[in-house]
Amino acid sequence: MKKEISKKTPDPFQTLEAWFHEELAKAPLKYPASCVVSTIGLDGFPNARTVSIKEVKPPHLIFTTHLDAMKGLEIQNNNKVALTFWWDHSQRQIRVQGTAKLLSDEEADDYFKARSKSAQAICSVSQQSKPLQDEKTLRNAYTEKLVEYAENPIPRPSHWGGFKILLSRIEFLELKESRFHNRICYTLVEDVWQVTQLQP
Repeated sequence: MKKEISKKTPDPFQTLEAWFHEELAKAPLKYPASCVVSTIGLDGFPNARTVSIKEVKPPHLIFTTHLDAMKGLEIQNNNKVALTFWWDHSQRQIRVQGTAKLLSDEEADDYFKARSKSAQAICSVSQQSKPLQDEKTLRNAYTEKLVEYAENPIPRPSHWGGFKILLSRIEFLELKESRFHNRICYTLVEDVWQVTQLQP
């Protein structure tokens, strides 16, 4: 059953988890767990890119990345981030703000083990976001990594990890044909969620 948003729901994670898992189960999308992560760039400009959320684990959202790539460096420099989910087919949006914390080595190991071997190999040899000087050299390194670990798990490289986002603001939007869109915003104030109905 489709989860509707309501001011009477005290914990926004009830709706967030329900929507997320509904989309994973029913969305006609290849990547229903994707969202846009916005960071504050090292140059002061905002930066945004799409990532895949690995888990909704209250009170956190979790994604993985190269820690020495642009978003990893930006988050470690300023851990305030925003995430935006948009599911066109269901006319739903979730906007969140929060602070990011590095995953522990043990957590990162578990998420890395869950990746396909090809994904593990490219993570191991690619310096994500850095200029590509020679694609042939990178492809050879990738192939060599797969051959080297054909019979064994590829170990997680030290530059690969992830972040868990502790949410402080969550806004849900349901589009309506009447144009009176349903918008409900939760803001965490002294560890208590304050809920507000917003105008469309």
